[in-house]
Amino acid sequence: MGESLYWLEDYPMAELAFQFAMRCPGGEQPVGFARLAQSVEKGRGDKKLAEEFWAEAEAAQPGIRELANEEV
Repeated sequence: MGESLYWLEDYPMAELAFQFAMRCPGGEQPVGFARLAQSVEKGRGDKKLAEEFWAEAEAAQPGIRELANEEV
């Protein structure tokens, strides 16, 4: 990702990532992908790129998308 990550500086997303880390046995990797997916989807409106991150998150931790929907 050669672009700036300024859009990740979002406290609610950081809080969500922390909550995921506490609840997901998969650890940080799926949490990071889920956070990226949500940030891209909500902050940039890029659903295609968000789906790529969701796919990575789900591959590492099945069910993380449903968990994300519960937390928001």
